[in-house]
Amino acid sequence: MDRQIIADPLMLTSVIQNIVQNIIRYAKSKAVIHYRNEEDYIVFIVKNDINLDS
Repeated sequence: MDRQIIADPLMLTSVIQNIVQNIIRYAKSKAVIHYRNEEDYIVFIVKNDINLDS
């Protein structure tokens, strides 16, 4: 099933850039990014092994 994201393209880009920057800054060695459909929503999931020394 196709999904459509209704958002300001500039703001959505900013959010994704912020997530990637935080992964680069705080992840120890790996990150997993995926999404899933839940009813009428797309759920975006980010997991990483946080480096507590940062």
